[in-house]
Amino acid sequence: MLNEAITQLERLLRLHPGAEWLVQAQQRLDAAEDLLSELTLLSAMARRKLGKQRLSNQPCLLQSPAGTLDIAAWSNGDAGRVLLILYAIRLERLATPDLVTRLYRLGDADERAVIVSALALFGSGEALRNLALDCGRSNSLALFAALAVHNPYPSRFYTEHEFNQLVLKALFIGVSIEGVQGLMERVNPELSRMCEDYLEERLAAGREFPADIWLALWPFASPEGERRLLEYASGVDPRQRYNAILALRNSLVAKPESAQLLAGLREREQDPQLRKLIGQSMQY
Repeated sequence: MLNEAITQLERLLRLHPGAEWLVQAQQRLDAAEDLLSELTLLSAMARRKLGKQRLSNQPCLLQSPAGTLDIAAWSNGDAGRVLLILYAIRLERLATPDLVTRLYRLGDADERAVIVSALALFGSGEALRNLALDCGRSNSLALFAALAVHNPYPSRFYTEHEFNQLVLKALFIGVSIEGVQGLMERVNPELSRMCEDYLEERLAAGREFPADIWLALWPFASPEGERRLLEYASGVDPRQRYNAILALRNSLVAKPESAQLLAGLREREQDPQLRKLIGQSMQY
């Protein structure tokens, strides 16, 4: 998979004006006596040489040992940085966890974020979990989002407790959990209970709560949790209705009774887009 990722990134970047610099950078890594120092320098240069333009306007998928990673939202510079890291890993002159962790420690905020978003590609599995957990404790919204959103690493390598804490923190700080990869596979009774507790705390305080909470609350909801979901699924806020419908749709296999609840919501829903979403859900 490492070679496939390198080849795909090279193909994506080969028509970029900075492609010649990227080839030169790979040659410098080949010749480097101190691989980490050279990689650190080149990583810092990558964004300036390759730019901040979005890599692709279409889904752009890389396969990793942890699952599929969509890198379309990366910048060209970020893709170049990851390519150079993968290239350095292939040179096998430093153990992968050591190389990635040291590069992360030396990088600026942008470099750290792209390293974390690419953890699944580096092939070291649980050996990089401490780095991921450190990132998850960060106060940086961008860094946390790089870990939590569209990143297969946490779903594959986090313990249940670690994954639950990631989802709860995302809800607390306003990072959409709709983008948490593998959420429906990792949702568990404890996470649903924690979400119910958080919801009730917010309601008791008369405060708003994140509309996407239903995605983690529903699959193992208590009778009271189900009542709350159906209340907001029929409420005035379209964001709440959308997320409640999505939660029901996502759980159709694990919780077949969701189909009957969706049918009831369809009869009452007036928004044509949400009615369409319900109809699509019932075709699953």
